[in-house]
Amino acid sequence: MIRFHNAIAFVESVSASTAFYRDIIGITPIFESETFVLFPDGFSIHDGDALHDAALGRSREPGATWGRDNTVYYFVSDTLDEDFSRVTKASTILHTIQALPSGELAFRCLDPDGHILEVGDGIYEPH
Repeated sequence: MIRFHNAIAFVESVSASTAFYRDIIGITPIFESETFVLFPDGFSIHDGDALHDAALGRSREPGATWGRDNTVYYFVSDTLDEDFSRVTKASTILHTIQALPSGELAFRCLDPDGHILEVGDGIYEPH
């Protein structure tokens, strides 16, 4: 049986992205190596060039960037206003805290590689 384990974001700098997710987003890595970092709840980052070469057997195209406008990484916050205030100082904010059509309160921002992050109040998360 196949089951989902984790999502991996391709990143330009493992150290810069680790610092962003640890210090700005506030999640502590549970495993770190030179090219790969695993965070709790199945989110991870990987040196983009190394993973691209390993997964596709070729280097990325010159000038290509990692973050894309077609994937959102979702994070839950118990302190949404406080977290928004902290993230605003270190990230590009796509929109402030707002009620989404689902009724959830959330904001969206970009990580250092341009990946879209949604940070919400987790109203659908089991408690």
